[in-house]
Amino acid sequence: MPSLIGPPLVMHRHTQVLLVMDVVESVRLMEQDQDNFVRRWQQLVQHAEQEILPRHGGYIVKSMGDGLMLAFASPQRSAQAAYAFLKFCQQTHAHWHPAQQMHLRMGCHLASFVADRRDIYGTDVNLTARLCTLAGPGDIVISAEIRDRLVPGLDAEIEDLGERYLKHVTKPVHAYRIAPPGVAFAFTAQPLTGSALQATFAVTPMTGPQNAFPR
Repeated sequence: MPSLIGPPLVMHRHTQVLLVMDVVESVRLMEQDQDNFVRRWQQLVQHAEQEILPRHGGYIVKSMGDGLMLAFASPQRSAQAAYAFLKFCQQTHAHWHPAQQMHLRMGCHLASFVADRRDIYGTDVNLTARLCTLAGPGDIVISAEIRDRLVPGLDAEIEDLGERYLKHVTKPVHAYRIAPPGVAFAFTAQPLTGSALQATFAVTPMTGPQNAFPR
């Protein structure tokens, strides 16, 4: 009787910058109007494939229906791509009612992982996804490994979020939040509870017009 288990898949080891993003409150948005949400998400993915990723040297690792995992060669390229995603959402959803606007949150980490033709694997992959859960609407949260490779004020404005405990991660992780150069952070502080980042954040420009993301 032939074995049902075939030869193992060929695996490759990589070290790249991973950027994980998802849509804040996507379940609520889909419950309001599923077809509309899907169209807007498809529009964002198409813009990523045609504009953002070719420009910044990234590629899609996987799509999760309301989120993306992307890979880049450098922290600088991943940061620029993240800004471009926020700018796209800002421009394309500004005319929507606030309750229907699509907001992204992102997590970024320099990850070592194993990949085969089906998927990628590793603790750093999970860590990147967990960093994303620390982010609020329009936030980009990064690890210390990414922060150490960015120049404050040139690559990004950087805010220290301190040590954070992440779900299913034994040791605390030092996290930072970034914004485009020249853009200040504004937030309304709320009590911190457990591992969650409870502050409500918004990004406001230091100078110039409301749309402060790089062109």
